Amino acid sequence: MFIGNAFNCYPFTMPAEIRRGILQDGAWIKKVPSYYTSTQAAQFLACMGLDLGINENDIASGSASTSLRSLTLIVKHFLLTFPWENTVMHYTPGHLMDVTPEGIFKRMITEKTGGSYCFGMNSLLFGMLRALGFRAYSGAARVNEGSPGGPLEYSTLSHHIIFVQPEAGSNRTYIVDVGFGSGLMRPMLLSNEEDNVIFGLNSFENHRLTRKPTPNSNISASIETSASSGVPTEIKWNLEVLHQKKDDRDVAWRVLYSFTEDEFHLKDFQAASFAVSMMPVPRGLFWNNIVCTKTFVLEEDHADRGMSDTSIRSGEEMYRLVMVGKEVKKHIGGETEIIKTLGTELERVRALRESFGIDLRGDDVVHIGGRASALG
Repeated sequence: MFIGNAFNCYPFTMPAEIRRGILQDGAWIKKVPSYYTSTQAAQFLACMGLDLGINENDIASGSASTSLRSLTLIVKHFLLTFPWENTVMHYTPGHLMDVTPEGIFKRMITEKTGGSYCFGMNSLLFGMLRALGFRAYSGAARVNEGSPGGPLEYSTLSHHIIFVQPEAGSNRTYIVDVGFGSGLMRPMLLSNEEDNVIFGLNSFENHRLTRKPTPNSNISASIETSASSGVPTEIKWNLEVLHQKKDDRDVAWRVLYSFTEDEFHLKDFQAASFAVSMMPVPRGLFWNNIVCTKTFVLEEDHADRGMSDTSIRSGEEMYRLVMVGKEVKKHIGGETEIIKTLGTELERVRALRESFGIDLRGDDVVHIGGRASALG
C-alpha cells in the first residue's frame, strides 16, 4: 500500500507547533491500578537484577516513589534482559503470540523462555510501570514500512507505545517503547524542539520527535481545515531515527512510526496482535521472518567507566544482535557485521538459544514447515 511522498517532503507548508513535553491542553495522566500485583512487580525487578531500593511492601503500600531516573533504569534493564522476538508465531503448533498479561508474565518472568514483540513487551512494561506507581497510559502508532530514503508506507495501527509522567507533581510527559527493534533505548521527552535529540544504542544512533501532517494519509486526504485548503486537521507525532556509519555521517533522518496522543487499551492490542499473528501479509515482516533482537552493554566500555549494575549514563555504549531470517548481525559502533549465516532450522534454533536466550528445542522446528519463514 502506497501512502505519501518522500518522508522528508510535504505537499504543503504549515507553521510548526512547538510542544515542550506536555500533552495536549496540559493534560495530566491519572494514577491507575495495574493488572499486575505488587508481588509480580517485585519478581519483575528481581528478574532484571534491578535494585531500586524498594521492596514488595513499598510497592503494595504505594510508598515507592517514581522518577525519571528510575524509569530510565527500568527501560535500560528491560532491554538488556528480554529479547524482542516472534518465535512463537513460527515454532509452536498454534502460531498465536500470547500477549495477555498472564501469558506474557509466565513466558518472560516465571518460565524465562523468551520474549515477545511490541504488544507483549510493552504490555508487560506498561503493567509493571503502573504496579510500581507510575502514571502511564498506552498509545498506538502506524509503522513506516517504506524503504530508507523512499516514500512513507504506513501500516495499520500495529505498534504499542507508552506515555509516562514519571515525576510526582509534574505533567511533563515521556514516550517509552521497548518493543521496536531499532527504537528508543530510554524515555524520550514528548517534545519536538530541535535540541530534543537523544542518544540511542551508541553515538552513531540518535532519535528525535517531529510534528507534521502525515503526507497523503487517509485522514489528511479526506478532512481539511477549510474548503480546498489542502491543510489537514490532524498533526501527528513522528519518531525519527538517524543511523550513521563510521565512514558516512551524511545520512538522513528516517521516520520509524507516527502516532497521536489518543489512549488505547489492552483489548485493542490483543486484537491487533491476533491479526499480525494469524493473517498472511505478503510483505509482513513478522509473517515472513523469524526476527529477534537483543541488546548488550560493551563490557570493556562498562568496566572502563567504572559503572555499577544500576548506573545509567547517556554515553554508555551498547550493541545489538539482530536475527532476520537466516542471518545474525552485530550492530556496534556504526558498523554492521554478519556473524552467522544459517542454513537449516536446527542451526537457527541453536542460534536463538545460544545467542538470544530463547528456550527452543530441536523438535520445535516441525511447526515451521510449509511457512514462508521456513529455511530451505
